[in-house]
Amino acid sequence: MLRLFRNNNPLLLVVSLLYVVILRLVIFIYPENTDSTVWVNPLSELINRITGFSLYQEYINDTLSILLVFSSGLMLSYLINQYRLIDRAGYMPALIFFLSASFINEFCEFTPALCGFYFLQFAFITMVGMYKTQKAGGHMFNAGFFVGVAALFYLPYLSFITFLMGGYLLSRPFVFRELFNGLLGILIPLYFAGVVYFLNDSFSAFQYSLMALYDIQHVNQARAALFPLVVRLGSLLFLFILASLVVRRNYNKMVMQNRIIMTLCFVFFFSGIFSTLFIRDNNMSHYIWLSLPFTIIVSIFLAEFKKPWIAEIIHLCLLLLTFYFQYLY
Repeated sequence: MLRLFRNNNPLLLVVSLLYVVILRLVIFIYPENTDSTVWVNPLSELINRITGFSLYQEYINDTLSILLVFSSGLMLSYLINQYRLIDRAGYMPALIFFLSASFINEFCEFTPALCGFYFLQFAFITMVGMYKTQKAGGHMFNAGFFVGVAALFYLPYLSFITFLMGGYLLSRPFVFRELFNGLLGILIPLYFAGVVYFLNDSFSAFQYSLMALYDIQHVNQARAALFPLVVRLGSLLFLFILASLVVRRNYNKMVMQNRIIMTLCFVFFFSGIFSTLFIRDNNMSHYIWLSLPFTIIVSIFLAEFKKPWIAEIIHLCLLLLTFYFQYLY
C-alpha cells in the first residue's frame, strides 16, 4: 500500500481522504458528547460557540477533525517533497501522518489540542523555510505568531516557545533582533486576546488562565499520565526512537537543509515532552503533537528499506494497533 502512495497521482487525494475517514470512523460509531469544559481558551471557546449553534454539533466537529487532519497530512507531504527528504515520497508521508494522528480515540476527536496543533505545523514549516534567508526576523515573527495562535486554542502549547528559541539557536547564527521578533510574534495574539477580554470586562478571567498555566499539581498529573501514555502510545514512541537512531546514522551524509529539518524535528519533540508539565488531568489528546516529528522521521526510515515488504509489514502492524486501541482497548 505504501508503494501505491509513492507518487503524485491526483487520484490519490481521493483515496487519501477515504483512508482518513476509515481511520477516524470510530468517532461516528462511538460519538462523544462535546465537553464544553475543555473549550475554555479564547479561540477554542469561540469555535465551540460557533459550532454549538447547530443541532448537529458533534457531526460538524467530526467533519472538521477529518478535514484538519487531511490538510495537515498534505502539508507535511508537500514539505518532505519540496526539500527532497525522500526520493519519490509522493503522498506516503501523508499516509503515515493520518495513521499516527488517528492512533487512539482521543486523537480522532475534534479538540482544542488538534486545533492548536494545526497552527504549530505552520510554525514548524516557517522555521524550516528560514534557513536560506539572509534575515530571519520575518520568519521568526511569523513562527512566533503561529505559536501564539496555537496557545489561544490550547494554552499548554505556549510551552512550544522552547521550540521557537531552541530551533532558532541550533539552526542560525544568533541575532538578538531576530529572536526578539519571534517572542514578539508570540505576544501579539495574546495581547489582542487580552484587549478583547478587557473590553468585555472579563480580563481577570484571561489573566487567571495565564497565571494558572503552571501549578505543581500539573507536574504530579503529568507524572500520573506517564503510564497510560507508555501503554497507549508506546508503539509509536518505540518506532520513533528506532527510526531516529537509524536516520541519525546517515545524518552527516545529508545536505545542510535536511540536517536543519532533522534538528527541528528533535527540538519539536523535546518541546512537546516539556509541554507535558502543563496539561490538566490525563488529557491524551494533548499528545497529537507527536504526529509531526513521527511522520517526518518514520517516513525517511521506511523509505530506506531496500525490501519494500518490510515497510509494508510495519505499516500493517501500526494499522492493526490503531484499530485495536480504537475499538478493543
